[in-house]
Amino acid sequence: MRQTPSMDASLTPGLRIDDRYELLGRLGDGTFGEVWRAADLRLSGKAVAVKVLKSEFVDRPDIVSRFESEA
Repeated sequence: MRQTPSMDASLTPGLRIDDRYELLGRLGDGTFGEVWRAADLRLSGKAVAVKVLKSEFVDRPDIVSRFESEA
């Protein structure tokens, strides 16, 4: 099962998610989460975008499902 990261006050550049993605800078935000520029550490630091779900939605299966399908 894929882990769905949730957003909280500790999201800052340098934070690592799943020992794979290192957050570099926030690109934007929307209704359900934020999008961050990140480095994929398994792909030699390749630049990627990581969408992080807002913490208030992690207990909403309908929102989590929609979030995962958008990924």
